[in-house]
Amino acid sequence: MTGFEDAAVGLPAALVRNLHSVWPAEAPGWIEQLPSLIRECEKRWSITVQPAFPNLSFNYVAPITLHSGEQAVLKLGIPRDEYTWEIEALRYFGGSGAVRLLQEDAQIGAMLIERAVPGATLTALASDARDAVATSAVVGVMRRLHRPLDGTPTHPTVADWAAGMDKMRPMLEGRASARSLWLVDRAREAFSELLASSAEPVLLHGDLHHDNIVSTGEGGWVAIDPQGVLGEPAYEVGAVLRNLWQDQHIIPDRKRTLHRRAAQLADELGVDLYRVRAWGFAQAVLSAWWSVESGDENWTETMEFAEMLLPD
Repeated sequence: MTGFEDAAVGLPAALVRNLHSVWPAEAPGWIEQLPSLIRECEKRWSITVQPAFPNLSFNYVAPITLHSGEQAVLKLGIPRDEYTWEIEALRYFGGSGAVRLLQEDAQIGAMLIERAVPGATLTALASDARDAVATSAVVGVMRRLHRPLDGTPTHPTVADWAAGMDKMRPMLEGRASARSLWLVDRAREAFSELLASSAEPVLLHGDLHHDNIVSTGEGGWVAIDPQGVLGEPAYEVGAVLRNLWQDQHIIPDRKRTLHRRAAQLADELGVDLYRVRAWGFAQAVLSAWWSVESGDENWTETMEFAEMLLPD
C-alpha cells in the first residue's frame, strides 16, 4: 500500500492554515484532490509515495522510492507562478549547489527531486560556537549556485520584489510606530541605492537560509526550495543574516551574531561590509512587508532584525 492515504487525512494544521490563508480560493479544492493527485504521480512516474515529511508549510512534500529503487522526494503545490519559477530555478542550477530536478509537471504543481542524504538542515549546526562554520557552508553553496546568466531566465527581478514595498507605508499608517515607518522609508532608499549600483545579475536562490540548506554527507551541502530571482550575488546574504534560532541559549546575543555574520560574509564573498549590511537591512524590511501583506503579525520581530542591521 502506498502512503497517500496517510498524507491525505493527516495534513498538518499549519499547512492547511497556510494554504487557506494565502490561497483561500484554491486551497479547499486542492486539498480535496490531493489523494488523486498523488495516485496520478505514482502511476505516471512509477514511484511509491511514503508518509509525508513533518513540518510542512506551503506544499505537500514526501519521500518516495523510484522504480529503480533510488530514494527521492515528491513535492506538490498549488500551481502558480512561484511554483513554476522554482522548477525553472532547479533546472537552471542543474545540480550545482542545489538538489537535482528529476521530473516535473508545472501544470499540476508536481516535481520529483533528488533526495539529499543524510539530509539534515544546516540548522543542525545551531550554536553560537559553530555559527561561523555554518556561515562558511552557506558561502560555499552560494559560490556553486551563482554563475553568469546563460540565456534569459523569465524569473522576477529583485527590483520587482522591492516594488511591492510602495504599498507598505500606507498600510502601516496608524498601526505602526514612527520609527517603523522611518525604517520603511530608509529601506526603500536602500533598495534604490543598491539596485542602481548592482553588479551583473545572476539567478539567485532568493531564500537561502539554514533550513533551506541540507547535508549530503562528508561536509557537503546543497540548497532546496529556491524561489528564483534575478539580482546581484550580494543580494543572497539577506536570508541567512536574519535567520536566527529562537532559543536564546543557542544564540544569546542576536545583534552580535548578526554583525559577526555580516563581517564574515563580506570577507568570504569579497563584498563591501556596508553593502552586505545594507542588503540585509533592506531585505529584512521587505520580509516584514510580505508578513504585513499576508496578515502575519510577526512582522514586528522582523523589523527588529532590520533595526539591528541598519548600516552605519
